[in-house]
Amino acid sequence: MKKKILHLLAVAAFAAVPAVVAFPQTAPAEKKSVTSAAADALKGKKTKKKKTPVVKFYFRGADPNGWFVNYPEKLLAPDAEKPQKILLWADLTDTPRGVVVSKRVFDARTGLELVDEFPLKDLVKIEWKNETQLTDARNALAQGDPATALAVSERFLQFFKDLKSVEGSLWLEAAVIKLDALDQQENDAILDSFIREIEAAPGTDKIEGLPQRIKIVRLRQQLRKGDFKRVLNDASAMIKEEDDAETLAQLTMLKGRAEFNLGEYEPALYTFLRVPVFYGNQAEFVPAAKLEVARCFLKLDSPDKKAQKLAEHAESYIMEVVNEYPMTVEAKQALELLPKDKQDAILAKRDSLEDDQKRALVAASISSSANADGDDADASSGDDELFIDEDGDLIIEEEDDFEIDDADEE
Repeated sequence: MKKKILHLLAVAAFAAVPAVVAFPQTAPAEKKSVTSAAADALKGKKTKKKKTPVVKFYFRGADPNGWFVNYPEKLLAPDAEKPQKILLWADLTDTPRGVVVSKRVFDARTGLELVDEFPLKDLVKIEWKNETQLTDARNALAQGDPATALAVSERFLQFFKDLKSVEGSLWLEAAVIKLDALDQQENDAILDSFIREIEAAPGTDKIEGLPQRIKIVRLRQQLRKGDFKRVLNDASAMIKEEDDAETLAQLTMLKGRAEFNLGEYEPALYTFLRVPVFYGNQAEFVPAAKLEVARCFLKLDSPDKKAQKLAEHAESYIMEVVNEYPMTVEAKQALELLPKDKQDAILAKRDSLEDDQKRALVAASISSSANADGDDADASSGDDELFIDEDGDLIIEEEDDFEIDDADEE
């Protein structure tokens, strides 16, 4: 190995991605008060109140403006609390003739209540408002919880199994989540058949990058099977043909892991460094890339390379992952690479920060209650209402056209 090149690489890497250990932040002159911490919590948690999800259906030969429909109960989690207040415009109903959408119309002249129905098969378009379950499922994947993501995707896939080609259908979106969840679980037996199902589904051409995503999943399968040379060759060939940053970041990670498993630690180091340097805007891959950089440094370290301080470079990258991406799976894996005493120190500091945040939330709650009572109200605060929900989250409630919240339901 060329020592000079490796040294220059390490310096360039530090310039591109500052290391926490090498350049620690200077401690503030004064410790923030609880009130100041509460203000920071208010800024950080500023968000809209969660809206009630609703659906608008459009049918052949029906009202061109569509019908509002209750959020389908089949899409709710088994343990989800059903809202006490529901929308009354329309309902999804199971009948012996299949699922229908029924709309109740009261005739004031006759006093009769009429019911209009359309079979679900006549549905031509679906418009979702405030749907967040699939977003939450993607977040679960990012946090290394494929089981939760899989459970959500399965509900949507079952609900939309006969509506794959309907405009606004969420089948393909849920299918991609299931694909990634099965990949994370390394469930290759189910993956093969499910990939064939996705490829046969209508509308796959509408999801940009889906063919490349499937190829990448298949490459990861080959990586798990130990066919490292094939992964290295195929990933390298695809890199030359692609121009999408996300796809390139994933292919670069696959190439680096193939090189690492083949014992080519120095080429793997250079490959992994390309992710934060050239694809740093693809944030979901940066923690894994930095963790792999650290592992490469550790593999390259030896007594005759002591002057290059490879172990120190490795620890710098480990600390970046732990401190900058604390909620990721990679942070947990990186922490395990440190000596036990350093692990304990980091965990103790993290517990202390969590205690400070809890105190800040309490102070914010007291301040919010005082404003609600009119004791310290700010006349310039506008019409937005600040409150803390049952989960302890700070919420800003704002009026929003066409979005229906709990206060609007009757």
